[in-house]
Amino acid sequence: MKGKTKKRILLTTIIAILVISAVLFVFWSGLLSPNTQAFAPHYLAYQGAASRIYVLSETSSYAIANQTYSTSDGRQVSKGSQLFVITLTLRNDYSSDNPPPARDNPTAPIDGTAYVCLNATLFNKDGAVSSVNVTPSDFSTPAGDQLGLVLASGQTSTVNINLATDHSDISQFLVNLVFVGDSIPS
Repeated sequence: MKGKTKKRILLTTIIAILVISAVLFVFWSGLLSPNTQAFAPHYLAYQGAASRIYVLSETSSYAIANQTYSTSDGRQVSKGSQLFVITLTLRNDYSSDNPPPARDNPTAPIDGTAYVCLNATLFNKDGAVSSVNVTPSDFSTPAGDQLGLVLASGQTSTVNINLATDHSDISQFLVNLVFVGDSIPS
């Protein structure tokens, strides 16, 4: 009889530990992943109208900087700092028949290649929060908080926007198309 009682107690203890572990896992995974808004694929707006830069997907997560970053305006983000990472899958739907907006003197052939500048704003329950964009760009951008990308016509590309922030309570973010054109902005 004693052997059966010991087995029952051991089995009950193991089940209780498993249930508590599962509850803690669900609780902690909810705290560690950002609670951001629902997503629907869309074209990014530029100057009040839809561009031909299509956002196929966007996700976000927290990460730790694995290197020290220096920004164009002289700020440093140390290795080990917290990052909020926005991962976008973008598609360039511009073409030679429907090119991106032209600059005064286009320097590139009209083949649908788009030069894109993006920035992102993070929010928590109290409003916009400060962050530093440490994402490497394809080209030098007019402002330090922007990410510059070159997308060939029809190209689909996944990019990470890495934003250093002290906030771990990000509830949403907004990605803005600051520039799209047929050549690098000045």
